[in-house]
Amino acid sequence: MTPAKHVAMRSILAVSLVAAAASPAVARPDAAAHNAAFEAGTKWGTSAQTTSEMLECSEIWSRWQAEAAAIKDQAFVQALTAELAADHARQRAIYWQRMARRNNGEREDLSYFGREQKEAAAKADRLIAAYRKDDPKGLGTLMEYLGICR
Repeated sequence: MTPAKHVAMRSILAVSLVAAAASPAVARPDAAAHNAAFEAGTKWGTSAQTTSEMLECSEIWSRWQAEAAAIKDQAFVQALTAELAADHARQRAIYWQRMARRNNGEREDLSYFGREQKEAAAKADRLIAAYRKDDPKGLGTLMEYLGICR
């Protein structure tokens, strides 16, 4: 490689490193996108009816509570609808867990409850993993579930 090409290559590399450092790797969608997707979920007009669905709601709210509590961007947090706040999410997780236990109490089938809770936890884990990938579809799906599980 000639000295001129070597200098040119180093310049290109330096410019690309500076550009990469200056731009964020992935921009998290704004609070308005979260709020809009949540609101869309509330418009479905459905709610959890079965023990399984109630457990899903509880697990999804629980995952969101942990996620919301970990957000450091206070401007983002304050721009979220109050229903997506970490404290509210914790209350919703508890509410749906209690509803699931009451609903299951009619069956007295603890093995069913345990199986359904594991499946609900796995589904909630998949939803939060998709959300963490900063994929708009993951964001939309998670927020819509939270809206449905209002």
